[in-house]
Amino acid sequence: MLRLRVWNSAEDAQFDIELYTDAPVNLKYQFTDVSKVNQTVGSYSQTFRIPATQNNLKFFGGLVDPNVVETSDLINDTFNIKRKIRAELLYNTVPLMNGFVQIKAIYRQKKEFNDIELVFFGEAVQLSAAVGNALLSDLDLTALEHELNILNLQTSWVASGSTPFDGTIRYGVMDKGQNWNGDQTDGLWSNTNRLKQTDLTPYLQVKWLLTKILSEAGFTYSSTFIDSADFANAYMPMYNGSVGILSDDIADNTCLTGLASDQTTTSDVYELVSLVDTATGGKDPNGNWTNSTTYKYTAPADVFVFIRMFSKGDNVNMAIFKNGDTGTNVLQVVSIGSEYVIESQNYTGIYLESGDTLQAYVKRYLPIGTGTLYGNNQTTGTYGNYFEVWQVTDPVSGIDVDPNLNLPEFKQIDYISSLQKMYNLVFIPDKLNPTKLYIEPFKDYIATGTEKDWTNKIDFSKDIVIKPTTDLQKAKYVWSHAEGQDYINDAIFRQLGRVYGEYKLLDPINDFARGEEKTQTGLAPYVMSLIPNTGVPIHRCIRADGTGVQKPKPRIAYWNGMVNNLITWYIQNDSGTGVSSTTFPLFSNYSDTLPEVTSNDLNFGWEIPLIPHEAHPVNNLYYKYWAGYVNELYSSTARTLECWMKLTAEDIATFEFNDKIYIENSYYRILNISAFDATVQAPCKVTLLKILADIPDCADLPTNSTSNGIVTFNGSYSDYGSKTCCEKYGYVWTPDKVGGNSRCRALGAAFVPEQ
Repeated sequence: MLRLRVWNSAEDAQFDIELYTDAPVNLKYQFTDVSKVNQTVGSYSQTFRIPATQNNLKFFGGLVDPNVVETSDLINDTFNIKRKIRAELLYNTVPLMNGFVQIKAIYRQKKEFNDIELVFFGEAVQLSAAVGNALLSDLDLTALEHELNILNLQTSWVASGSTPFDGTIRYGVMDKGQNWNGDQTDGLWSNTNRLKQTDLTPYLQVKWLLTKILSEAGFTYSSTFIDSADFANAYMPMYNGSVGILSDDIADNTCLTGLASDQTTTSDVYELVSLVDTATGGKDPNGNWTNSTTYKYTAPADVFVFIRMFSKGDNVNMAIFKNGDTGTNVLQVVSIGSEYVIESQNYTGIYLESGDTLQAYVKRYLPIGTGTLYGNNQTTGTYGNYFEVWQVTDPVSGIDVDPNLNLPEFKQIDYISSLQKMYNLVFIPDKLNPTKLYIEPFKDYIATGTEKDWTNKIDFSKDIVIKPTTDLQKAKYVWSHAEGQDYINDAIFRQLGRVYGEYKLLDPINDFARGEEKTQTGLAPYVMSLIPNTGVPIHRCIRADGTGVQKPKPRIAYWNGMVNNLITWYIQNDSGTGVSSTTFPLFSNYSDTLPEVTSNDLNFGWEIPLIPHEAHPVNNLYYKYWAGYVNELYSSTARTLECWMKLTAEDIATFEFNDKIYIENSYYRILNISAFDATVQAPCKVTLLKILADIPDCADLPTNSTSNGIVTFNGSYSDYGSKTCCEKYGYVWTPDKVGGNSRCRALGAAFVPEQ
């Protein structure tokens, strides 16, 4: 007997709906349920009717009468036909499909009788619906809040602390508009030109972020792949277009003060100038200026400040000192021998620790007579005196980093979908608990299927149709990330007409293939290049004019670890002095600092690295996660089989899309099952794809490279492969200068567009 079980809106009570006896409910199961998390329709039923019995109306309410609005016994508040109703279809106690039902129509018959028309949708759409349109920044990330200081930075690099410094967040370096260059006067990140803490970027572990999205949507998961070391090393820079790191405790810390009236002195020792922010045009939005007695600016955090003075006076020296030290540690001074005006401005920045102060002082210019500073209670014009802290950087240390403010603007479901496209993931709902997902790359999922012999289930009274896969194929397939916006990505797109790291597959021998299928993530390529005039590789997320990319797309990079002997560099510590290091925190699209044949690459297609390398890696996203899937579809021996089978409710309840279905000497996997009706023992239509043995891209596989750039194949340093396979993997086949033999070589010359 077919049963329909539904849940109330709180999903804490369930109810069995009365059905018409033996009325058909035809179900369709399709592989896209597990291969596309952001689709709108998965497995489903044809529409079917249920009687509007008193028992059923206890659940659905009085919806059969358009003039009556009732509150159902089981639905919280008034029943809402716009909301999904969690449901399960069973045959006796055997579950056939989990998902939800939607009301399509009410039918009134012979005035007295009513039917409710329903359609049943499978679980595939639940993840997309649960996440909805929420952004990454909508997540609760309080567990990641932390103080920016030198200890936390160093702890993030070795992952020796508690969350978030257990490997969840690591700090790295990317150019977000700083325009670093090795030919700077003081050198790159020297002790006199140190890297500020806010110049670094927090990188968030992709595994942690994915787990958080699923958890807040009400899902758990099991995944060998997600728990792997390779995936654990994937990180997303927390960058949304700001050069610095954003905090919710950053405020406008500038101030502008003026002299209320003339101030005179007969002293040859500096005396305090009584500047006030209450002068006309004055400002002090964050309350950093003290107007009485001490007349000082107090730094709210460890910051760099830029100051300027406008002075008019006679026989005076006006100077700015830090922390009341009126000795030789003068920060800025103007000298006025006789009545005239001087404006002085600082452009290099003065480092202040939290609590440090700035004050203006005056003394006689000449040790005779009276010195006068003119004041008219103005902060503009040419008569009075004023002092301004005109720019204050975001604190370089000690700020509370707000993770939500630093995330790129991106939907959570688009992030999951992008990961699915990168790694060719399948999402399998648990049959007993639809909120538990099994997540694996397609190639791993298919490899674990159960062998089942369904030969005897075929209805041989109906046609068995065997087809080549030519009708399923497109003339062109493209895998890529989205356009990157930074100057290298932009130059590649403008000059070559493609996205950096794109993989394109054409089938010139299929005369029947038409159209194009594009698999594109919403992420931008993480492109490595050298800081000009240095050997330091980083991601330079800047435009051609040197400004940072605004509203950047998310990017994903590998954590390469603390790299030795790349550069000796200095970073500003919490006290304003420098800390030197010969190890450097490196993120890259390659899994190794020096990319080689066997490294992993987070691009889909082969590109010549723009950084020092042995060879570009073979293991890009296409080759690792998509090639086997495509080769099985593209092979000249690939076949689909359509037949009618007599499947039982138990067959439906226990089948998986990775099952290896044995039919007359061949193995297949299921693409879809349609017209299954558990109420009758009638055949249903099954479409399957023939499983082929592993089909290599080419007969020879690159596995090594030598110090002189020769690529060797098939696990041997003496196997030089073939020209066809060499060029298949993006290398070049050239004559050897010694002996005249042709060899496969990795290109070292890189395409570097002008900035």
